[in-house]
Amino acid sequence: MKDLLYFDIEYANTKNKSICQMGLMIENFKTKDPTYPELELLVNPNDDFQQECVNVHHITKEKVKNEKTFDEIWPSIEKYFINSIVVGYNIASSDLDGLCKNLIRYNIPLPELWYIDVYEIVKDNICSPELKDLRLNSVCNYFDIDTGDEHNAFDDACACADLLAFLIDEFSITIDDYVRHYDFDRDYSFSPYFCSLVITRELNILLGEIEGILIDGKITEGEVKYLNEWKEKNENFSSDKNGSLVLEKIDEILEDNIVTVEEATELKKLIIHISQSFNSSVETKATQELQGIINGINADGVVEETEIIELQKWLYHNQYLVGHYPYDRINDAICKVLEDKIVTKEESKYLADLFDELFNPVKEIVSHAIVFDGKEFVLSGDFEHGSKKDIEEFIISKGGTINSGVRKKTDYVVVGGYGSTAYSNGNYGTKVKKALEIGIIVLTEKQLYGEI
Repeated sequence: MKDLLYFDIEYANTKNKSICQMGLMIENFKTKDPTYPELELLVNPNDDFQQECVNVHHITKEKVKNEKTFDEIWPSIEKYFINSIVVGYNIASSDLDGLCKNLIRYNIPLPELWYIDVYEIVKDNICSPELKDLRLNSVCNYFDIDTGDEHNAFDDACACADLLAFLIDEFSITIDDYVRHYDFDRDYSFSPYFCSLVITRELNILLGEIEGILIDGKITEGEVKYLNEWKEKNENFSSDKNGSLVLEKIDEILEDNIVTVEEATELKKLIIHISQSFNSSVETKATQELQGIINGINADGVVEETEIIELQKWLYHNQYLVGHYPYDRINDAICKVLEDKIVTKEESKYLADLFDELFNPVKEIVSHAIVFDGKEFVLSGDFEHGSKKDIEEFIISKGGTINSGVRKKTDYVVVGGYGSTAYSNGNYGTKVKKALEIGIIVLTEKQLYGEI
């Protein structure tokens, strides 16, 4: 191994180290000649950003939304890691851990990795009362080594390279003494990028979607396309045991691009079997399933009379959902439509529009003239304009007040532009649900800031 790869990452959230930026600089150890071009790469992590991470590196979801994802970038950078020693600061617990988690997320084989942790060299050789801590920037500043922008992945990689060169010369370091083999803890239990809540929710909804697709006893081209889209949207679930089983079954079903009723029924049975281990409450599971049924009915763009009748039967058998949004509104609407036992085109469209409104409530919001002075606001989800504290300060500066929970006195619920992976129904959560139930205005973040 003659090449040293100086490597650093920044990540969107701490839980799974989802990479949003990488810095790579590789050179021949003896000649210092570059082996491959230097790279400073922004990465779309397809994951939520924690505000504490954004506060450190100032990379936002908006900034990387049009960048390539890690799996799209890896083929072009894999060669940097082959037959090289990866060098970084706290690299084993941070950068290499994050790298391997991203490789596992996308089902990419882990390469053989050797590394040097410059932090270990610093700990072994530097002891000065004038040095308050051993952070990379602190050590570099102490020795008057240029660091560039702190927590810029490429600048940190370069700073690490300069620091290592200085330490070798200053303390006569034998670099071979610090070369280690990296062994990722394959038994470490983590759910890459998707918590069990998200997978549980999506599989509960998929169960309903299959029921909705099967409800009229036939499979249309639109419904086959819908199943394909679900698979593509949730490919990342392959790193989860249950998600992998479902994706494999869908791949098997879609092999000939034809879905039979029998195949859809087999998929339904598989999900039912898997869902028996879910911890979600009966009501949550049923409302998610109901959302899926509506999605399945709408998959071909048509709400037929047979589908409406079968949906009414489902509602009848799940009457324990009375009082749980949006059961009552759907039930009332269907009873009204079927009162004369005839479903007109107008009534079919009315139900389709209602379903879209109920399960995409934020999308359907119309513009309101917002009054701030003396009005009470509740915030839901993650925001593009900053942390929730930043949004609260903006509202307060306009004369509004903040409450943590929705109540009758609440005037507005504001949904953050990034939503939340924790929403029980995917695109909205309990605060929005309660607001809609009692008639409170729901606003998007862009509306709050007057951008639409």
